[in-house]
Amino acid sequence: MGPEEMLDGLLGGRANPEELIRNQDKILGWNGQDVTRKVRPSDSEVAALGPVFQEAWDRDFKHAPNRSMMIVKLINVFLGDLASVLVGQYLSTSTFTVHPYSRGHIHITGPELGDAIDFETGFFLESRGLDIKKQVWAYKKQREVVQQIAAYRASCCARTSAPPHSLGTCKMGPYEKRGVVDARLGVEGLKIADLSVLPGNVTANTNNTALAFGEKAADIFIKELGLGRVVVAAV
Repeated sequence: MGPEEMLDGLLGGRANPEELIRNQDKILGWNGQDVTRKVRPSDSEVAALGPVFQEAWDRDFKHAPNRSMMIVKLINVFLGDLASVLVGQYLSTSTFTVHPYSRGHIHITGPELGDAIDFETGFFLESRGLDIKKQVWAYKKQREVVQQIAAYRASCCARTSAPPHSLGTCKMGPYEKRGVVDARLGVEGLKIADLSVLPGNVTANTNNTALAFGEKAADIFIKELGLGRVVVAAV
């Protein structure tokens, strides 16, 4: 494919953004992601991942055939450090675990805004190793598409990062289940109205969910503050 059909030139600084804007270049309206696959392992692949994984699969995925275990994206740009490769056009693949078992945390450590936070991403910290097994399996699957060979486990650990869709850090639910806010979005005199209150992943880009959630939160706050209009029909 030509340079005008890929994002490497734009993200690598070889294309002039001002010129692209002036010419209303179509590439500015493209995110480079034409293909996304929701993937699940076969029964034999699940069995090969061991009895612990089999148990989790049977409980959480087996009887929900529309529930994807992983998402694999084909992206028309080199996702790594562009300075580390020759100038050219590249195709990358990326895997996402949409129902992770690992959990991180973020806690305040003091009353002041400048106080440090206690933050842990939680990547691959789940004690049974289920998330790393999912990533290794998905890495092998995407390799079948691009025919690349690497050290599976080391590559997953070295290259994993959070997508810009993280949520659920103040999830709605009971305290004993690690919940933070109640059904009215409240916690000890504070209201929280963003995607941090979602109890789980939405398995999709989060913009539409955020907009719908904002509308619902506004409705809750308006009612609690008594700001809603009362329309009385004329007699």
